[in-house]
Amino acid sequence: MSLTDFFDDWVRAIVADLANGLPPANDFEDYLNQEFIQPWVRGEITLGDMRRELVRRSAVLFASDHPWTQIHHGTADATISVSQADALIAAMDALGRTPPAFEAFLYEGAGHDVGALGGSEARIRSFFETLWP
Repeated sequence: MSLTDFFDDWVRAIVADLANGLPPANDFEDYLNQEFIQPWVRGEITLGDMRRELVRRSAVLFASDHPWTQIHHGTADATISVSQADALIAAMDALGRTPPAFEAFLYEGAGHDVGALGGSEARIRSFFETLWP
């Protein structure tokens, strides 16, 4: 799972930590810090510029534009909070998106490694076979 909502509380806390000088904890935070947070802190971009870039990357805000989508996310993912999957699931549910066009699988206790999400490979393969028989 990748980020879908750059404005949820989890991301806001990361932004605050990075803006206050805490080091990035992973590649995602390092990218966010280098591309947006530190340029904003240094005054190289405005808050509006940073927000515009984060909106562009917030897939949940554009859920109605998504083609067929399948989500796989571990509930114990320490890299990307499950709140990101929850936000996109809620947006798709609100749009009435259902299988096979939209499917979501949350793996209880699993982390970020897709290989450790039991059954995900077969579900992904089946999803693509539905799209391209």
